[in-house]
Amino acid sequence: MKVREVAIDAIKPYPGNPRRAKAAVSKVKASLAEFGFQQPIVVDKAMVIIVGHTRYQAARELGLTKVPVVVADALTDAQAKAYRIADNRTGAEAEFDLEKLAVELRDLQDLEYNIGTLGFDAAELDDLIGEKDDGVPAEDPGLGNPVISYQLIFETEAEQAVWFDFLRWLKAEMPQQETISARLTRFLSEREYVSRP
Repeated sequence: MKVREVAIDAIKPYPGNPRRAKAAVSKVKASLAEFGFQQPIVVDKAMVIIVGHTRYQAARELGLTKVPVVVADALTDAQAKAYRIADNRTGAEAEFDLEKLAVELRDLQDLEYNIGTLGFDAAELDDLIGEKDDGVPAEDPGLGNPVISYQLIFETEAEQAVWFDFLRWLKAEMPQQETISARLTRFLSEREYVSRP
């Protein structure tokens, strides 16, 4: 498989593409902005897209002038048409193991990674990594007391980006504090925002 970069204007969407993915374009745009192109667009000999219509549209909206492509020139016209359908159909069969997904998302949160770039909306993230099903806070073995967990819901990606920038700044300013809550508590107490008896 040979990947090459070509001008985005050199490739063309397939006009008969049966997959409707308009709603996914904004999420793919966020993914491309965060991770770059890690999966090329597949085109036929005439540079018509076989697989990757959503990535193509997202790249156009991001203003990219070049995109990575693989030319599937060994496929017959019938195979290209069939592959276009099969790729979308097989992708629709996959589903998440929600318990493992929640663990991965919490790991990313612990690493202070912006999970808003992963394509889930705020309500989905809240369902996945919010309070435990029984509604009982987890016990912290180090303290012996219930740990309060919370979710922040942002109205825009810009608001979320400001929050994560703030957390990174806090970590740099207070490296001796091991947790976000400890850093926030110190930050607020130093500014006399914490109520006192």
